[in-house]
Formats: sequence, C-alpha cells, structure tokens
Amino acid sequence: MLRLVSRTIASLALVAGALIIACGGGTAGGGNSIRGTVLVTQPEESWHTEEPCSTGGEFSDVHEDGRVRVTDRSGNQIGTGELKGGRGEEDDNEDTDGSETHICEFTFGVANLKTTDSYTVTLADRPSLSATYSLENIRNVFWFVTFELPQRSESTSLSDIAQ
Repeated sequence: MLRLVSRTIASLALVAGALIIACGGGTAGGGNSIRGTVLVTQPEESWHTEEPCSTGGEFSDVHEDGRVRVTDRSGNQIGTGELKGGRGEEDDNEDTDGSETHICEFTFGVANLKTTDSYTVTLADRPSLSATYSLENIRNVFWFVTFELPQRSESTSLSDIAQ
C-alpha cells in the first residue's frame, strides 16, 4: 500500500511539473515558452481554408521559416523561433474546410526563455512587427500571443494590443 501511495505521489509531482513548464511557469533558468499565431489578411489574395497559403506584398517577409525573435527589456536576444507553414484561416462563421478565405495563418513557438520583466516578440526582424509584454501580461495570456496584420488601425500599435 505504501509503495502504491509513493508511486501515485511521484506521478502527480511529474504531471504537475510538466504542466508548470508547459504553461510557461518555468524558472529563471529558461523554462518559459511563448507560442503564437500570426494572422495576415490580404484582400487581394484568396486561399482555401485549411490549405497551404503564403503572403505577398508588404508582408512577403512573413512566411514559412520566417524568423521570430524574443528580446528582454534591454534588447538582449533571449530566444528565436520560426514561423510554421501558412494555412488558410476562416474569415467568417460560414467558412468550412476548403472554402475561400483572405486570411493566412502562421504559428510559432519560442522555447527555453529565461524569466525576465518583459518580453518583446518581433516578426521578420521588423521592429514595426513587434509587441512587448510585461511578465504579468504574458502570464495573463498564458504565454500565447496573436499578431493581426495589417494592424487594426493607424492609431493602434501592436504594443498597444499587447498591453
């Protein structure tokens, strides 16, 4: 009986530890991960939902294998990742797999980030495609960020959306 209780406690401790790391609650040594989505709307383009897509024009540098960089408040790079292949994303509630869309969705993940007071996520090495999150804010969104391109309005920056 004691052996069963010990194994159960050990198993629960492993599961709890894995959940803490998966949710970005790691230690100062680098257990945090930021995941995200990049939604690029291009009215002049048309793709099918859930099928491969790519961007052009002003967002041609937002593409599969495009760089995602994370820096701390001082501008020191603390992690990098890559955009995963674009897929057509639903642009209204009527869409079904294979229907036409004007939104191309990319995903990314940047792992092993040290704990710091802020995180700036930059796409395609363009400062205009970046958002800064305080540690509290990134925790509040469960270490998951979304970029919507083009930005919603001229007066709203990605940093405003992140705060």
